[in-house]
Amino acid sequence: MTRTTRFGTMFRGLTMAAGLAVGLFAGQANADTTTTAVDFGMTGDNCGPSPVYAGTFDGTSGFIGMEIGNCGDQVDVTVDIGNGATFSFTNVTGWNNSDTSDVNDIRALTGDHFFSNWAGSGPVSFSFDGLNPDDILVVDFADRKGGERALVTFEGVETMVEGVVGDDGVFTNVGVVTGSSSYSGSFTGPNGDGEGNLSGARFTVISAGKGSGPSGACCFGENCWDIGGNDCVAAGGEFGGEGSVCDASTCAPPELMECCVAGELPSCLDVECANAVCVIDPDCCLLMWDADCAKMAIDICNGCDGTTNIQVNAIDFGMVGANCGGPTPVFSGIFDATGNFGAMEIQDCGQQIDVSYDLGNGASFSFANVTGWNNTDGVPDSSPQALTGDHFFSNWDGSGPVSFSLSGLNPCDTVILEFVDRRGSERALVTFEGVETLVDGVPDGDGSGVFTGVGEVSGSDFYSGSFTGPDGNGEGNLAGAKIVIIPGGDCGSCPGDFNGDGIVDAADIGSLLAAWGICEGCAQDLNDDGVVNGADLGLFVGLWGPCP
Repeated sequence: MTRTTRFGTMFRGLTMAAGLAVGLFAGQANADTTTTAVDFGMTGDNCGPSPVYAGTFDGTSGFIGMEIGNCGDQVDVTVDIGNGATFSFTNVTGWNNSDTSDVNDIRALTGDHFFSNWAGSGPVSFSFDGLNPDDILVVDFADRKGGERALVTFEGVETMVEGVVGDDGVFTNVGVVTGSSSYSGSFTGPNGDGEGNLSGARFTVISAGKGSGPSGACCFGENCWDIGGNDCVAAGGEFGGEGSVCDASTCAPPELMECCVAGELPSCLDVECANAVCVIDPDCCLLMWDADCAKMAIDICNGCDGTTNIQVNAIDFGMVGANCGGPTPVFSGIFDATGNFGAMEIQDCGQQIDVSYDLGNGASFSFANVTGWNNTDGVPDSSPQALTGDHFFSNWDGSGPVSFSLSGLNPCDTVILEFVDRRGSERALVTFEGVETLVDGVPDGDGSGVFTGVGEVSGSDFYSGSFTGPDGNGEGNLAGAKIVIIPGGDCGSCPGDFNGDGIVDAADIGSLLAAWGICEGCAQDLNDDGVVNGADLGLFVGLWGPCP
């Protein structure tokens, strides 16, 4: 039996950890469940013997070593997982990057690893043999520390195993199976070829019907088995209670809901509405879209009619050329409670150009003489590193600070501007409307982080600023921006006075020309026909002079 995958593997790993912590270490002695934790490592001297990890990882301890003689050797290797069953790799290779001799250091597990494609040999196969067909086998893997990933195929189902970040991590579940004495799979690089890395594994065998407690439906991800409750919880499953029955909906995951309806997941189906609500309460996009979030959506998103009262523009600074590693993906996930990113792109790395982004309703966000670079390292668009890897920077060839501007805005509206720096130790000093703010780099790792607010302004149709290195000169980096526009209604300006200075004059012409074309609902559309054109210019000339 195989499974389908709809939730992220990190979620499944966390669920498994919680179950093991309760079932295996809190006295569930009746559960006939065997868990084997394995640390992949080396015993030879050509890159140093690697210690077998003696600590706890993702709720599991008692690791045993599955070892290769020397780094770079390509061998078959097998480990006993109990009751006559074995786990084996064929033609696998390994390396030691543990950088420690302390068996309690997490790097003892996540540093040394097995990998695929040694000398172009391709994927590495693995197998389980000698199992009881009535038993249930739960299989989890951990990748090595760092940015590597591995694509694991187990019984025909593919699962991406992400690299461990920092000093902690979780196992990733790759399958729950039953009905056979043997199972097989393979692993390779994240794109289906090349190098993939695995640093350890956890195998849980549930012996069906042996002292397992009252039976009922047990969910592992979207798969359901009718087994004893003690065994279910001990192996990390979710037990539905005594007498519960497996059917098509038993283990179905929660789904994103309409924004005006409470749900069990973060965010909602309309990303623009979700962005607007999460400006007010970020937890709605980070934790759960509860009844309070749905209530706000009714107000902010106009009863969920497809429009919003708050406009949120999320922008990913990137590259489209091929001279520094190829085009960079536009981030497609959620970053700091914000999604639906658009691209603001430079043609090639190192090119110094002017670049502009359409904010809608005649408004725009622009950089002058900015330069960029690609440090995404080939990640998919779902990785936060797609946002915080590629970036714009200042002081190309000693050119100094880079200026930016927001133009064509309604002076009555409130504008909130936020930036995020690139991953790493760099920082940028942003000056916006005369106020300086230091934007710190996102910590190295998977690229996750937060935006930094640099200003909240209103009363004009044009705002400007610049950025540079943290000391006021040199290189500064910015990887993305969030621009929130909150409508302010009529703030007392008269028609044609787009900058709100109390007079219709040459200073307002630029705003009208910047909004030229289709522009529904914008202040420059003086005759309210949804288009800024010659008719509006004629009305504008007629309004010339001090406001009444």
